[in-house]
Amino acid sequence: NPPNPPCPVIRGTNVAMNFTFTATKPIKTAKSVIHGIVHGFPVPFHLKDENVCDTLSPKCPVASGARHTYSVALPIKKYYPSLLVVVKWEIKDEKKNEVLCIKTEIVVQG
Repeated sequence: NPPNPPCPVIRGTNVAMNFTFTATKPIKTAKSVIHGIVHGFPVPFHLKDENVCDTLSPKCPVASGARHTYSVALPIKKYYPSLLVVVKWEIKDEKKNEVLCIKTEIVVQG
């Protein structure tokens, strides 16, 4: 199967992101770590609130085997250049262990 086409995003807007996952171990706290990979180089991207627990449903702590949804708005700044970016979004627990890792392509437009 061919890969999914890149998701178009418009500068000056917020993109709603929702990740549903089942925890494989207990988690007390978690943090978002985001990089935009541009021409092979990872560029850090910081959210105003990187604390996953603030918008996790159900809230932290997370029990092993529990299903949770993380919802967040990703701001696409007006000054971002129009280009293809691979977004690498990781959720890391309090020990900086990876809980979730997603890579997806976006095309910044507008």
